[in-house]
Amino acid sequence: MKRWFFGERKHIDDEKKAQEAVDLRNLRWLMDNGTVEEYVFYVRGLKPDVTATELQKLISVFHEQRSERRRQRDV
Repeated sequence: MKRWFFGERKHIDDEKKAQEAVDLRNLRWLMDNGTVEEYVFYVRGLKPDVTATELQKLISVFHEQRSERRRQRDV
Protein backbone atom coordinates (compact mmCIF):
# COMPACT_ATOMS: atom_id res chain seq x y z
CA MET A 1 0.00 0.00 0.00
CA LYS A 2 1.42 3.34 -1.04
CA ARG A 3 1.42 6.28 1.25
CA TRP A 4 0.75 9.59 -0.40
CA PHE A 5 2.02 12.72 1.16
CA PHE A 6 0.92 16.03 -0.26
CA GLY A 7 1.63 18.37 2.64
CA GLU A 8 4.79 19.85 4.01
CA ARG A 9 6.53 18.97 7.20
CA LYS A 10 6.49 22.55 8.23
CA HIS A 11 6.11 21.79 11.93
CA ILE A 12 9.41 19.89 11.90
CA ASP A 13 11.22 22.80 10.26
CA ASP A 14 9.68 25.23 12.73
CA GLU A 15 10.77 23.08 15.67
CA LYS A 16 14.27 22.82 14.25
CA LYS A 17 14.52 26.59 13.76
CA ALA A 18 13.24 27.21 17.27
CA GLN A 19 15.81 24.80 18.72
CA GLU A 20 18.60 26.45 16.71
CA ALA A 21 17.54 29.84 18.12
CA VAL A 22 17.68 28.46 21.67
CA ASP A 23 21.10 26.91 21.01
CA LEU A 24 22.42 30.20 19.61
CA ARG A 25 21.10 32.10 22.62
CA ASN A 26 22.76 29.61 24.97
CA LEU A 27 26.07 29.87 23.11
CA ARG A 28 25.96 33.65 23.30
CA TRP A 29 25.37 33.44 27.03
CA LEU A 30 28.28 31.02 27.39
CA MET A 31 30.53 33.39 25.44
CA ASP A 32 29.70 36.23 27.81
CA ASN A 33 29.31 34.49 31.15
CA GLY A 34 30.26 30.83 30.93
CA THR A 35 33.41 28.88 31.57
CA VAL A 36 35.26 26.50 29.30
CA GLU A 37 33.95 23.56 31.33
CA GLU A 38 30.35 24.71 30.81
CA TYR A 39 31.03 25.16 27.09
CA VAL A 40 32.48 21.64 26.79
CA PHE A 41 29.50 20.22 28.69
CA TYR A 42 27.10 22.04 26.36
CA VAL A 43 28.94 20.94 23.20
CA ARG A 44 28.98 17.33 24.34
CA GLY A 45 25.25 17.56 24.99
CA LEU A 46 24.63 18.83 21.47
CA LYS A 47 27.10 16.51 19.79
CA PRO A 48 27.90 13.46 21.96
CA ASP A 49 30.17 11.84 19.37
CA VAL A 50 32.60 14.79 19.17
CA THR A 51 36.22 13.69 18.98
CA ALA A 52 39.01 15.07 21.15
CA THR A 53 40.57 16.84 18.16
CA GLU A 54 37.29 18.51 17.22
CA LEU A 55 36.75 19.49 20.83
CA GLN A 56 40.19 21.12 21.01
CA LYS A 57 39.42 23.13 17.87
CA LEU A 58 36.06 24.20 19.30
CA ILE A 59 37.69 25.25 22.56
CA SER A 60 40.23 27.38 20.69
CA VAL A 61 37.38 28.97 18.72
CA PHE A 62 35.59 29.58 22.04
CA HIS A 63 38.62 31.43 23.41
CA GLU A 64 39.02 33.51 20.24
CA GLN A 65 35.36 34.45 20.08
CA ARG A 66 35.22 35.23 23.77
CA SER A 67 38.21 37.57 23.61
CA GLU A 68 36.78 39.25 20.52
CA ARG A 69 33.41 39.78 22.23
CA ARG A 70 35.13 41.23 25.29
CA ARG A 71 37.20 43.61 23.13
CA GLN A 72 34.06 44.81 21.35
CA ARG A 73 32.26 45.29 24.66
CA ASP A 74 35.14 47.31 26.15
CA VAL A 75 35.39 49.71 23.21
